[in-house]
Amino acid sequence: MPHHQYVEHKYTRWIMLVLRLLWSHAYLWVMLHAANVVPKVNEHLESSGLWSHDHKILLSYKSQIGFSLRGEILFLFKSTGVALFLYLYSRCSFYGYCVTRKMWDTFPYPLLMLIVPYLASFLYQWIKSVLITFWTLAILIGICDGDSMRYLFLEFAKVLFFKILVLANFSAISLRTWALLKILDEEPEQGIVNFSNLGEHLNVFLRI
Repeated sequence: MPHHQYVEHKYTRWIMLVLRLLWSHAYLWVMLHAANVVPKVNEHLESSGLWSHDHKILLSYKSQIGFSLRGEILFLFKSTGVALFLYLYSRCSFYGYCVTRKMWDTFPYPLLMLIVPYLASFLYQWIKSVLITFWTLAILIGICDGDSMRYLFLEFAKVLFFKILVLANFSAISLRTWALLKILDEEPEQGIVNFSNLGEHLNVFLRI
């Protein structure tokens, strides 16, 4: 039965490769949308008597990135650039194994152009959403009373804490990936058999 076991292993690696590629795209998609979460102000009046009403302000949260075919195609290009950068820089095979070989004498700076669109988009969306959050808070401070202020500050503290967690996660994954790439870069440049494919490298880099 060794041949049967080998075939099953082959298809298992293909399946895991496809799943890890999908998980990588999903992770990058979630991080980009999480970076763009902003508070949304909902105002409504509640009757407190025959002639009086209470002005209530409630906050909800949403991502400013709309769901459109054009936007999803642009994201697909950005996330594919990230995966392609990791694939080329780590010198792994797409599937199966390969013998590493020297591909460049110095750091391949042109490869950075593959990840710049996604990194720039993430940082832009994160900074913009934080500025919108503070601007919304500044506006609401001028129109709310003491009871509402406690609720607003609590809600804004939650969303800012969430934004910090998103940035911390993104920074940790980026630094971890860069450190691992530098370790791979220090290994012998050629003649080493690499049995890990792209999916297994993505699992190490992105922890998916």
